[in-house]
Amino acid sequence: HLTLAATLANLAAAWKADQSAGVTLDAIRYGVESTELQGLADNMNSVQALRDALTKNGFVVRIGDVQQVPSSGLRFNMTLKGARP
Repeated sequence: HLTLAATLANLAAAWKADQSAGVTLDAIRYGVESTELQGLADNMNSVQALRDALTKNGFVVRIGDVQQVPSSGLRFNMTLKGARP
């Protein structure tokens, strides 16, 4: 289980490392068991790059719903869990 501080620190580190080009986060829902991210991305490559950066920063990541939004790109959900030691 990651604390809120650890979750935000790892998320920020992944965000900086990836530069998160083409990704905008709309919501972060923190929970003791998991954290959910919701956002918009230019394309699926951007979503996968963010997933990979989050994985490198201590998360187990599951990409949930991905929907095409006219003239906005892709709306996506990700669920983050702390990696097992």
